[in-house]
Amino acid sequence: MAGKKGYLLVEGHGEVEAAQNLITRLSHDIGIYNIPWSKPLRWTNLHQWQGGKSGGVMAGAEFIRTKPDAGALLILRDEDDQCPRDLAPQIARQLRTLNLPFPRPYVLLHPEYELLFRFHPSS
Repeated sequence: MAGKKGYLLVEGHGEVEAAQNLITRLSHDIGIYNIPWSKPLRWTNLHQWQGGKSGGVMAGAEFIRTKPDAGALLILRDEDDQCPRDLAPQIARQLRTLNLPFPRPYVLLHPEYELLFRFHPSS
C-alpha cells in the first residue's frame, strides 16, 4: 500500500476525534505501523445507502474513490436502532456493487463505538 492511505468516514462530531484514536490504537495493538490514516471525515446519513439531499454511504464511497491516494475506506458508525447483523451485510453487498479499487469495510457498533474501550486486554 505504498503511497496510499486509509480514509475513515464517521457520522458524528464526537466520532471524528474518537475514530482517529481508535484506529491508531487498534493498528498498534495488532502490529500494523505502515498504514497511514487520514483524519476521519464527518459524513452525514451513513445509516442510508443514498442519503437523500446529502450524504449516504454510496456518496461517501464515491467521494473517496476520487482520492488518488485512497488505499482503503473504513466506514464506522454507531447503530442504536437496527440490528447490525441485518444491516451491515446489506450495506456491504451494496458497497461491492461499486467495484471500488480498495478494501471498504462497513462497521456498525451496537450501541456505540465506546464499547470498544470497555474491555481492553491490558486493563
